[in-house]
Parts: sequence; structure tokens; C-alpha cells
Amino acid sequence: SGAAPADEATRIRLACAYIADASHGWRPECHGVDVRSLTAFELFHSRPVQALRYLNVLAYMAIALCETPGWCITAKGTLAAECAADSGSLEAHHTFGFTPL
Repeated sequence: SGAAPADEATRIRLACAYIADASHGWRPECHGVDVRSLTAFELFHSRPVQALRYLNVLAYMAIALCETPGWCITAKGTLAAECAADSGSLEAHHTFGFTPL
């Protein structure tokens, strides 16, 4: 082919992106066909960024599992009487008693 090496490399990268899309069942129109879009696509699907996304989900789940349930907090921000009277209430919901964020 008479294409320049940079163009050939871009075509190969684009083909790899399309194969990755197809293997996950994604539509190929999710990203552009220029070098900048391909670089962003590759960065988003790289291992470090994937690890950060998983850590973000894990942090949100940990917050939800560790904070005091919303029904135990009054409008003033204090612990509701039914939760304060029953010390086992927070343990029943497997929380650590942190206040909601």
C-alpha cells in the first residue's frame, strides 16, 4: 500500500479498537477515527485507568456499607431515638456508625 507509516499505524490502531469494541459487544461509533480519539480510547481502557475505575466503585460501595443508615439521622443531624435506644440497631445493619456524607 502507498500509505505513510503513520497512516498505516493509525489504521492498525483503529482496527484494534474496532476488534476490542466487537469483542465486548459495543458499537464501533463510540469513538472517533482520529489519532487523538484513539489515544483517549486506549488510555480509558488501559489497566491503570481501569484499576482507578474499580477503586472508585469500591469506595462508593464501602461508603454505603459503612455509614449510618439515613433513617437513623434526624433533620437536625442527630441520631434518632429508636436507633440510639437500641445499641444493636447499627450492628443489625452491619454499619460502623459513620455519619452520612
